[in-house]
Amino acid sequence: MMARSLARAGIRANAIDRFGDADLCAYVNRHVRLDLNEEQALQQTVDLLAPPGCGHGLIIGSGVDMYPQRVRRFAEGRTLLGNSPEILAQINTPSAFFELLDRLSIAYPETSCLPPVNADGWLFKRGCSEGGKGVAFCAPKHLVPTDNRAPNISYGYFQRYIPGEAMSALFLAHAGRAQVFGFNTLWCETTPDTPFLFAGAVSCADLTHAQRDQVCDYIERIVAACALVGLNSLDFVLDQGRVRVLELNPRPSATLMLYDELLPEGLMWMHIQACRGNVAQAWAKDGRVRAFRIVYAPRAMIVPFGFSWPAWCFDRPDAGARIAGNEPLCTITTQHTVLKISDAASAAILLEQRALALLASLGDCSCAIN
Repeated sequence: MMARSLARAGIRANAIDRFGDADLCAYVNRHVRLDLNEEQALQQTVDLLAPPGCGHGLIIGSGVDMYPQRVRRFAEGRTLLGNSPEILAQINTPSAFFELLDRLSIAYPETSCLPPVNADGWLFKRGCSEGGKGVAFCAPKHLVPTDNRAPNISYGYFQRYIPGEAMSALFLAHAGRAQVFGFNTLWCETTPDTPFLFAGAVSCADLTHAQRDQVCDYIERIVAACALVGLNSLDFVLDQGRVRVLELNPRPSATLMLYDELLPEGLMWMHIQACRGNVAQAWAKDGRVRAFRIVYAPRAMIVPFGFSWPAWCFDRPDAGARIAGNEPLCTITTQHTVLKISDAASAAILLEQRALALLASLGDCSCAIN
């Protein structure tokens, strides 16, 4: 999504990505497909695509921001267009982040680095994970760390479970202030191992004016305290109507897809301008409900050659690509429809119909892998 947004501003970037889908390749200058956990190979690839000292800018995406020391090394000889490694460390270290929330009088669910006496009603959140992959209901296996010591950032932390849909607010930070683009409801895919796997989002979350004001106030406090810059998003949940913060994503999040078309140059152009200290341009809200959903492969498959992808599909894999079961297949959106999408329910229905139709079409012509 970041590459597509940059392309709207006429910027064809060099990109490193785990999936290397056909859409990404269409929007970038050069691309390398790489497991982002391969630190040495990642550093070498960064040096190849953006040699230090040559005036390159560096934008960090999901999965990389959780490793501030890596970001520091990647940024050497380049302009980091995003939050500093020091800010990333503060936001992504649970103890430091929740201490910050306490200092700013921002409400959040009961949280502990030590196991609860009773696992019922608690979540375990693994450190250094993203997209809900490391979140699970607390189980006996989480109560005793494998190294027989108290948990730390590399292991995880425990948080009281609050029923209800998680929500988020996408915002642009600049000069100690924040501009909120919109409030979103986050969807998840439930599997036995990952009950909170991120699966999409819908804009125009059902919040009262008071709740929106509370979220905006929390964002303003955090931005002022941390000197955040660029695009960020705040995740939260409602506890009997009260806003409780879950986490902050200190980099452009997937929900920028919901708002990117509101600006001719795209939101990533605004991100770059904010990171360079320039005043963000005004933009107009249109009040439309937009949504996207990640379609996960129901089984291992090979994407067929000659398959005609619908116009509402994005992040499409290359023909011949092998997709493992429960891995992302593509992203579908509510674009290209004559139907009036008036709320989250109608958006969810449309996306469910599209997902079923897409999987049925692929099932007729794709090859299963045993």
